[in-house]
Amino acid sequence: MLQPSFGKLEQIFTDRLQRHGSNARRTRCLPYFYVIGASKSGTTDFFENLIRHPNIAEPAAKEPTWWNARLGGSANARFRDYVDLFDVAAEQIWQTWKVSHIQSLTGEATPSYCYDNDGWRLIPGNRDLDEPRYGVPHVIRHVTPSAKIILLLRDPTERVYSHYRNVKPQDRPEVFHDHVIKALRLLTDCFRNRTIRGCFYDPKVNRDILPLHMRASLYAVMLHDWLTVFPRKQILVIKSERYFSDRVDVLNKAYAFLGLKKLPDDLARVITGGYIINDKRKRGVSMVPMLSETKRLLDDFLKPFNERLRLLLGDEFTWK
Repeated sequence: MLQPSFGKLEQIFTDRLQRHGSNARRTRCLPYFYVIGASKSGTTDFFENLIRHPNIAEPAAKEPTWWNARLGGSANARFRDYVDLFDVAAEQIWQTWKVSHIQSLTGEATPSYCYDNDGWRLIPGNRDLDEPRYGVPHVIRHVTPSAKIILLLRDPTERVYSHYRNVKPQDRPEVFHDHVIKALRLLTDCFRNRTIRGCFYDPKVNRDILPLHMRASLYAVMLHDWLTVFPRKQILVIKSERYFSDRVDVLNKAYAFLGLKKLPDDLARVITGGYIINDKRKRGVSMVPMLSETKRLLDDFLKPFNERLRLLLGDEFTWK
């Protein structure tokens, strides 16, 4: 998938070297914005529509998952490889500037950045701690201090179920119910003995409750950590239900947040009439509802976290 893009770049750079020799230049870019989550909250549809803007250059990969891998100690997560993912976008940005003197930007979307920080103990300053002092937000802020952060949040109970159905599409609701009972018991026991944050970032705790990804719905915990690192003005939180009710309006708010003009009318019409990416209903896949008892258990467990989120963001971020 990446080979055609990089092959084209190789030809561009080869021609440039032949023409300019040692005076040849190469523009390098890092993301100006990161869509950090949440998983199963519409991030793919949002990102694919966001990058339709004429002044956003599409990266070679939407979801590189690089910062998670790097903090997890992956030997393959080399910084130069990450920067290479934006070479296609960097060339487009340069060409646009050269022709029209209009500034463009690029970004990426990795929905697990908001919660997956399992390699935090490998970061200097975190060793021998029960919970991280530094994590993904800190390294992103250190490398790209002016970056804009975008977070989409959907009904947290429905998000847990959607994530589970994505992993275990054939399981019956009764099986999901059993997993929920086990997960809530393990998490409740952990909360009695440790801080909520310590449990949130404990890789073993989160492995033990798989195939559920409960922590990805503990929005207040993850958002608090990002807000302690980035100024509030650099973080845009979008309610997923609001996005899907009026995609163009929400996209235009995101463009204003990024310092860009509104979406051109022709593109707005395309998006308004377009299908939702990753919408299983369009592929004929029905979502069997969870049991009402399962929903009640999840709603009750998540209620205090949702209240903390409401205090952070306001009444818009509540779900009935």
